[in-house]
This record gives sequence, C-alpha cells and structure tokens, in this order.
Amino acid sequence: MPKRRANGEGNIRKRKDGRWEGRYTVGHDPETGKAIIKNVLGKTQAEVKEKLKKAIEENVSIDYGRARTYTVGTWLEVWMENYAKIKLRPSTFKTSQGFLKNHIKPQIGSIPLADLTSLDLQRFYKHLLDGGRVDRIEAKKKPKGLAPKTVRNIHQMIGSAYILAMEQKLVTRNPTQGCALPKVEHKEMKTLALINIYEQQKRTPNSYAGFDSKKKKEKSTMRHDISTETLSKSEQQIKTGKEVKLITIRN
Repeated sequence: MPKRRANGEGNIRKRKDGRWEGRYTVGHDPETGKAIIKNVLGKTQAEVKEKLKKAIEENVSIDYGRARTYTVGTWLEVWMENYAKIKLRPSTFKTSQGFLKNHIKPQIGSIPLADLTSLDLQRFYKHLLDGGRVDRIEAKKKPKGLAPKTVRNIHQMIGSAYILAMEQKLVTRNPTQGCALPKVEHKEMKTLALINIYEQQKRTPNSYAGFDSKKKKEKSTMRHDISTETLSKSEQQIKTGKEVKLITIRN
C-alpha cells in the first residue's frame, strides 16, 4: 500500500524545459482521498526552494479538502445568504442577487474557489465593460457594456466574499487585490456663485449694456402704467366729489 503523503510535504525536481519545480501537498480530496498537489516554479533550485518553503507556510492551515467543495458561484451564494443578507439593505441585497445571477455565475461561477486569479477577474471585468449588459427590452437603447460604477460594485462584492473565505481558512489570498478598476466619471454641476457673476459683470460691463437698457425701459413703462392708472382713479374720485391726492412715483 503506497504511503500517504502528509500535508505540507514537498519535493523539488528539474523539469524537461530546464526550469525547477517544487511540489507540495495541501490536503486530500474528501471524496476520492487523493492528495491535492500544488507547485511553484523557478529558474534555479535555490529560488524554488525558497518559494516552496514560503508556500508551505502559507498553506499549512488551509483546509483545501473543504475548499474544493466550493466554486466561486456556490461560495458567493453562501456569502449572500449568511452574511450579505444580514448586513445589506433589502434593495442593495436584491441588486447583489442580480449581479450574482446575471454576471458572476455565468462567467466565473464554475471556477474552483481556490483557483480564481486576478487575471481571471481582469478578463471578467473587461467583458462586463465591453458587452456585459443583459439583453432586455428596456435596455435596448442603452450601451452594451455595464457602467464602471456597476463593475466596481461587483468587484467589491467578490472581494467581500473572499475576505470571508480567508477567515474560514479556505483560501490564502484575495484575488481581487491588484485588479485594475475602471474610473468613474463624476459629472460636475456648472454653477456660478453670485459673487462670481458680479465679478464677471465688472470685467465685461459692455455685455450687460443691452440688459440694463432693457431693464430701464421696463421700469419706465411700469411707471407710466401706474401713473395712468392713478390718474384714472383720480378722475373717478373728482366725479364722486372725493378728495384727490396726487401720487408721485420716484425711481
């Protein structure tokens, strides 16, 4: 009966392509009992020896047997139901469910939890930006790609799920770290404070000449209308024998 390799045990060999390879055991498959092997590569034996030592130290506490029972999709479901549902507002939780169903699971959901890389995520985000919008009637006139802010929200969602996976000793790293994210453009409101308008008027007084002339004309017309109305009322008062008071309106 072959000897069962212990967790953390490793060996180094030189490959046919000239590179050195260090292989180590991180656990055993819970279904088959076979050893779960990982490896590191390097140009020299000394380089691989150092990498192998570091990898074994990082992975010694990881339960790869349990980790292999999860894919990215199934772990996100666990995170959604047991953590996000409690922490998020109902509306935000519903939106996150849509992200998982429409984008994450169809594209990267089948990847084993411990195997997802930053490169996998980078390609995923590019797909979302280029043409990730779900084909619906109400979205016909919208761009094919998702908005940068939406992609960032999905990135944050995956990152939170992997933080939990690290706490549960299922993975050694968070693949969302180091990803290049799209920039969100903020639309600035173009408003001028009153003081700026005043300063601008002082710098360019001629541009307001027509405006001032129009305002003066409106005031003159207003005075004329009020004077006419006042005189009309005075004539009525004379006919009725009441005292008339002349009203002078000044600008």
